Formats: sequence, structure tokens, C-alpha cells
Amino acid sequence: MKKFAKILTALALAVFLLPFGVQAYTTTQYATYNHAGSVNIDYVNAIAPDGGNYSGGAGSFTVSFESSDEEMLAFCIEPGQWYSKNSEVEIAGLSAIDGALEAAWLMDNYGKEGDVLGLQIAIWEVVLDAGGEYDLGLDNFKLNSTAGESYAQTYLSAVSEVEFTDSMVAHLNDHYSVTFNADQQDLIVNKGSTPEPATMLLLSVGLIGLVGLRKKFNNN
Repeated sequence: MKKFAKILTALALAVFLLPFGVQAYTTTQYATYNHAGSVNIDYVNAIAPDGGNYSGGAGSFTVSFESSDEEMLAFCIEPGQWYSKNSEVEIAGLSAIDGALEAAWLMDNYGKEGDVLGLQIAIWEVVLDAGGEYDLGLDNFKLNSTAGESYAQTYLSAVSEVEFTDSMVAHLNDHYSVTFNADQQDLIVNKGSTPEPATMLLLSVGLIGLVGLRKKFNNN
């Protein structure tokens, strides 16, 4: 009995740890842009390390993935890139990009009833100026227009006061992911309750292994 308990504990630990190594995977993303207003911004990021300017539409996205028909809310985390309605993306956890945890918190609190344009502006700010003071006129993200500004300021003030507890971090990681494509906009996505393929595979393998071990133990 003790031998079985030790094996069971080891297998449970393996099933818990493996998702951290297989969390990122590639799938097809289908995106629809939802226009909310226009902005003029200056920014510094990977595609414009010396600085860039964008003047045009901003808003949210509705996305779905090849593995699921569920429609999910998403926001841009990489200004200055174009988007495609159909593209191959890598999906990863929030730890893959600085500021994504704060962006997820903003979506979790304001994604349903908040001002969409203001929320997009706030998400750009927390991602591009992660770890710093959230000032829309300084550093890597600067807002030159006024539409959505007051809402963004309200949202940024709120997230700057948040102390992220373990349970809060776990909730956000369970419900939000980031998607990457080298040539298109990277997004933060509210994946809802849709399980990731890697997680489902590991759960299935773990359950099968437990059943096998139990049968072996009974036979012995």
C-alpha cells in the first residue's frame, strides 16, 4: 500500500509540473476586429525599438481557435502591427510577457462593461510600461489623443493599487492567455473555461496511468 501511495504521489507531481513545460502550443486563430474609436500614440516595442507612431482605429477582437468554436474576447498587446482574420499563433501563459498579468486583471474587471477604447489604451500602457509608473504621457507608451483617455486613467489607477494574491494569479492564469505571431498583432485572450489541448492530454495520460497502477496493485 505504501509503495502504491509513493508511486501515486510521484505521478501526481509529474502531472502537475508538466504543464509548465508544454504550456505553449501552436493553433489556428480566427480573429474579428471590433472598432471602438481612434487613437494617436507613440510607442516603443520590439517592432519599433527606436520608437514608432500609430494613428488609427483601436478596439477589441473576437477570436476563436481551431480546437474550439467558443468566441473569446481579446485585446492587442503589440501596437503597430497589422492583424489577420486567420493565422497560425502560439498560445502561451501570462508569464510569457511582462505586464500580461495586469492586462488580464483589467480585462477581468472591465472587459464586459467597461469602455472598450479606454481598456485597450490601458492594456497597452501596462504591457509597454510594465513595472513602471502608469503615466500615459511618459516612457514606452504615450497617448497623443483624448478619446478614451479618462477611462484609461481610471482603469490604470485601479490596477496600480492591486496586490496580486496567489489565488488571484491562479484565476487569471486559468482564464487568460497570450497569442503570438511574428508578423501580426499579439493578443491577450480571455479563454474562458476552454481547456488547453496540452492540459487535456496530460490529464488523460495521468488518469490512464492511475488506473493502470491501481490494477497492477490489485493484481499483486
